[in-house]
Amino acid sequence: MRPLTLLSLLPAALGASSDDWRSRSIYQVMVDRFAPTAGTPSCNTQDRKYCGGTWKGLAANLDYIQAMGFSAIWISPIHAGLPDNTDYGYGYTGYWVQRLDRLNHNFGTDDELRALVENVHKRGPLLLFYTNPPGMYIMIDIVVNNVAAKGPASSIDYSVFEPFNNIKYYHPQCWINWSNQTSAEDCWMGDNSVPLPDINTELDQVETVLYDYIKNITSFYSFDGIRLDAGKSIRKPFWKEFCHSAGVYCIGEVYYGNSELLCDYQGPMDGMLDFATYFPLIRAFTNSDGSISELTTMINDMRSKCKDTTVLGTFSENHDLPRLAGSINDTSLQHNVIAFTVLYDGIPVIYQGQEQSFTGKADPDNREALWTLGFNVSAPAYKLLSTLNSLRSNAAKSNNTFLTSVSTILDVASTHVLAWRKGDVIVVLNNLGQENLQGVVVPSGMPPSTKLLDVVGCTQISVDTDGTIKTDLTNGEPRVYYPSSIAKDFCQQSTPITPSTSQTPSLGSTTRSAASNRRVPYITILSTLIFLALF
Repeated sequence: MRPLTLLSLLPAALGASSDDWRSRSIYQVMVDRFAPTAGTPSCNTQDRKYCGGTWKGLAANLDYIQAMGFSAIWISPIHAGLPDNTDYGYGYTGYWVQRLDRLNHNFGTDDELRALVENVHKRGPLLLFYTNPPGMYIMIDIVVNNVAAKGPASSIDYSVFEPFNNIKYYHPQCWINWSNQTSAEDCWMGDNSVPLPDINTELDQVETVLYDYIKNITSFYSFDGIRLDAGKSIRKPFWKEFCHSAGVYCIGEVYYGNSELLCDYQGPMDGMLDFATYFPLIRAFTNSDGSISELTTMINDMRSKCKDTTVLGTFSENHDLPRLAGSINDTSLQHNVIAFTVLYDGIPVIYQGQEQSFTGKADPDNREALWTLGFNVSAPAYKLLSTLNSLRSNAAKSNNTFLTSVSTILDVASTHVLAWRKGDVIVVLNNLGQENLQGVVVPSGMPPSTKLLDVVGCTQISVDTDGTIKTDLTNGEPRVYYPSSIAKDFCQQSTPITPSTSQTPSLGSTTRSAASNRRVPYITILSTLIFLALF
């Protein structure tokens, strides 16, 4: 095996760390379903095919995301995938990767991807406090656990995969038994219709190629973070070196509802998507019978088991799970879950369409095309997200420990109420739905007579002489209190900032980022590196 001398020609990545990402609020984008380059093509989710979303379409609609207060985007996988129609349709999500040396042409060209990254990085925050470096961040979804093929598993043509184009680079075929961790790491996902051959990441050659691959791609495109697909299907030591090689914040999809099993991955990864909290969160707010105490127990478990819960990804929807509005048909309950997602301790992650209250319950119906609603900035959840993201940013600017500290759960008599304080923010959630609950007493820990503004309902209250506040939960909506003295900019406008296209440069612009000035196409460099490593 020859050394990868060409790597010395590539510049280092900017290296956005966990500390940098802690201040971010992330908007998850499935590229094929966000925005087309032009027009408004129809998109029936049941067809399971490409609908026409592109990197260029995403770049042209970044204002829509930024006006909600998001300071980072996470985009679906970028590489060339299984081209065939299968029993489950086409690989429009991007996760059925076949070649790490090519981009998925359905999403655009190399120039268009680099223009997207440049456009993201150039954007000064609309609602966010000062960050270092300024501008928005971009994270990509990485699939290195497996490739994808059209079945059956016994007749796969391994020569179509790159860089691992021989059966010797894969674990022997066996279907995963998820109750067994060894099986989860060594066996295959998928089925005989679409088998997902499991890459043998224990092989030294494979490790070398993948470590250099991730270092190369983050540097070349100046990506700020990576999301690891199928995190629990690769052994932890591999992830530790892989994330180190990436040189940027690394968050993993580790599908465990058990806090101890999930938290064991923090260290090898910077953070994980918080599935352990997701499940009791949804159960707690599905209806008034949900258990708030189960959720608070999990919150405490996660704090005791994880190294740092403030760099985990807090979410309530994604492309694999039922839509919130599809599971919970009460808008006030949905709003309470959104408030938890944005204002709880971790890094908020909102899946595209959640701001429009999409209702798809399962794959493929939870992968709706966003453009079909015309990017409606007047949707209630859109406006709520704008307010909550703005509050989180303002609170972090006012208090330099806001993002690194954990919330204090407040003792409230009602079993239907969850309340916490973090910095100067007091959040009061409930699972009553459209019902009213009057005079809920919440200990504030603030001086008597302090005036607090509910930035959601735009009503003001004062702290009582005993340090408590009394709040009325009207129509089941969340209450988010912030000192009126520093909340004066809230409740001044009835709608969020209206998106425009003024900040979107044309692809023909002569202004390029450092990454874009590297004229040699990424796929040319990567193909050369792969050849040197394997041969």
